[in-house]
Amino acid sequence: MKTKYFIAFACLAVLASTVPAFADAPRHNVVLFVPDGLRAGIVTPETAPTLADIRDKGVNFANSHSLFPTFTMPNSSGMATGHYLGDTSIFGNVLYAGFPIRTAASARMAFIENDGVIGDIDEHFAGNFIDEETILHVAHRAGFNTAAIGKIGPTLVFDHTSRGGGESVIVDDATGTPAGIPLASWVSDGLKAQGLPTEAPSRLTNKESGNSHEPGTKTPMSFSRGISLRL
Repeated sequence: MKTKYFIAFACLAVLASTVPAFADAPRHNVVLFVPDGLRAGIVTPETAPTLADIRDKGVNFANSHSLFPTFTMPNSSGMATGHYLGDTSIFGNVLYAGFPIRTAASARMAFIENDGVIGDIDEHFAGNFIDEETILHVAHRAGFNTAAIGKIGPTLVFDHTSRGGGESVIVDDATGTPAGIPLASWVSDGLKAQGLPTEAPSRLTNKESGNSHEPGTKTPMSFSRGISLRL
């Protein structure tokens, strides 16, 4: 995990209820926001007013901690499934699969922060190499609209068995490229209607870590903002 990024992994799980039995009830969104490397003490009304406002008006996990510092894939598997690493079998960002992984140039061990590698391993292990259900997969089957937005790899884990774009909306670094999960037509059409690109912007301009005087992230993720507004 590259901690040089101010927020290297921001996963937004947006659940908009569409269950028929509750059609007359007020509709709410559930947003799970996971900042990678963002210290809680730095989020104040002065330094980060929007984040502080969202935190103070919502639920703040003040004593949260990782399952496996500091690897994103093990931690995302725990958050996505509710299971410890002994159940998900993801103990690192690199996995020895025991068979030639096509997307990884037929290597048997590969870096799994990659949508294609995850897909190849899933295919080999009956469609779900984690062998546990994920929160977004369960929510979608229950009638919710679901989405995961963030860093490539851990974002897809939240609904990695649905790769056609027809269930959860998956937006990561590979979105809009042949290597990414396709967007449903209503998402891509909505982005175009708002004048937004259908390809995720590069993070290369945000490669500096920043400090208390100079921000590291200087390019806004307008693509992700557009997706969140359309849900």
